[in-house]
Amino acid sequence: MHSGAWACLKCPDKHRRRCSRPAYTLLEVILAIAIGLLLVAALYVAVDVQFRYIQTGQEVVADSHIARGVLHRLSTDLQRTLAPPVGSGAGSVSASSSATGSASAASASGSGATNGSGETSGASDGSAGTGAATQLNFGLLGDNVQMLLFLTATPRAALLDPDAQHGLCDLRQVSYFLVPGQGLARQEWRQVLSSELANDPVPEIVAQEVQEVQFRYYDAAAGTWTDSWDSTVSGLPAAIEVVVGIASVSRSIRLSGALRYYRQVIALPAAGAADQSSSAP
Repeated sequence: MHSGAWACLKCPDKHRRRCSRPAYTLLEVILAIAIGLLLVAALYVAVDVQFRYIQTGQEVVADSHIARGVLHRLSTDLQRTLAPPVGSGAGSVSASSSATGSASAASASGSGATNGSGETSGASDGSAGTGAATQLNFGLLGDNVQMLLFLTATPRAALLDPDAQHGLCDLRQVSYFLVPGQGLARQEWRQVLSSELANDPVPEIVAQEVQEVQFRYYDAAAGTWTDSWDSTVSGLPAAIEVVVGIASVSRSIRLSGALRYYRQVIALPAAGAADQSSSAP
């Protein structure tokens, strides 16, 4: 027999209660279980909140990464936009207007095909009667949902082999517009000086997550923002405000139909250069 139990047996009856081993009552056991469950529940809530914060942060970073890529693509093209020739506004307004109208009809139909041939053919028709040279650069034409840019880009073949640049053109014609249900599209014509301009290239979907896009143009002379621009009349704008609405990767936000909006103001370096050249004697 255990020595402790033998010692209790030897104790007198009046001291046996004091010598017996204490035990937990049922009430104490229930209280201990309840306190343990409360602690586990509090720990679960804290961990769940922490995981929600982590997931929300990851979703914000993912949406910001998409918006950053889209805005960087737009900024790269806008900063390479060329200013139209000085004094070419009166003779080319009709050509640029028809080009913008055809781009609007194409993007509204959802096909994303912008009529690039309308610009060169319209300019050549307008200049044939006056004997002037054919204008191939109209700068920037656009409204609040689409843009048509004339920019410069060194051909990749010329970067690798300078001798291969013969016969290549660095003038590009780029159009940005929103295709319903597909996202932000970019259409580029590379051979502006050839007959290939009559064939509309396949639009490239820049980001399927872009559900809304808005453009505004800053008129430095008036000090105001406007929803449309024609460089053949006003030259290049000093800056362009781009606002894109991104469909979030968050399932809850996506089901609610809410969008995350990102804004960037992009300055056009060629706008200042064009102003200086036009003001020079």
